[in-house]
Amino acid sequence: MIDLTRNNRNKAIPRWSKKQRNLRRAIFGLVLAAVTLTILLSASFATTTASSLNTTSNVTQFKLETAYAFVGKTPSKMSYTASNGVIMHPSSQYPSAVILRITRLPGVQIPSCDAEIEVYGVKISSGAGSEENHVYFVGTNYKSSFSDSELSILVERANDIVDQSVFTDARGNFNFNWTDNESITSHVIGSAGYYWNMPTTLGLWATGKPDTILVSIHRIGSITTTEGSVTIHKDTESREATPPIQLDSYEGGFFYNTLVPTKELSQTDLFQPIP
Repeated sequence: MIDLTRNNRNKAIPRWSKKQRNLRRAIFGLVLAAVTLTILLSASFATTTASSLNTTSNVTQFKLETAYAFVGKTPSKMSYTASNGVIMHPSSQYPSAVILRITRLPGVQIPSCDAEIEVYGVKISSGAGSEENHVYFVGTNYKSSFSDSELSILVERANDIVDQSVFTDARGNFNFNWTDNESITSHVIGSAGYYWNMPTTLGLWATGKPDTILVSIHRIGSITTTEGSVTIHKDTESREATPPIQLDSYEGGFFYNTLVPTKELSQTDLFQPIP
């Protein structure tokens, strides 16, 4: 069961998939009014209540923008031993960190539902041919009494709308009672901070040092819940959510920034610019 509490503390809850060799950490937390969630995409997650599937192109109620992105060599970090005795290593020597800015569009509400999340694919690709694929979802409630248990069921269905052979993880924000034109920033999306039980890889440098890094985002679909019944709406056509962003060369890696003031960059952890 997902533990969601309405306070300002982040609560880390590890979840492990018995069907995958690679172990990754899953974090569920609440930050201010926005619930920030991470889930591991695995068939073992498909244990919640049954849902229906529609193929449709729904109107979007959110505007997504890439606010920040960095890909580069991670500082030397020690491996650690997990509680089950497994030695965990950083997944990549050249991890990625992407932060989105999400704005609730005015005058848009999904009819006849208690809450909705929209699901997006975030691709981080190198000019040399390597890529990472992550899932980001974002949503809000319409029913004022929408509960934490209802939210738990809703967000876990993100597992059922994506191709698990392509995407490695999913994380997102659920902002309670989101008002028109209000903006939030996501937590870091990407491979930064991920550990597994295999040797560290070259990541996006796997096919050689890239000349370019692109971040592109497309919408996969949406998920709604009404009186406990969950419906998945899978888009019939892939929709670009925002124009692709090409990162600039910076500090031996690649960088894009509209988030951190330039004068603060020298004191900023580029893989975790927001504490």
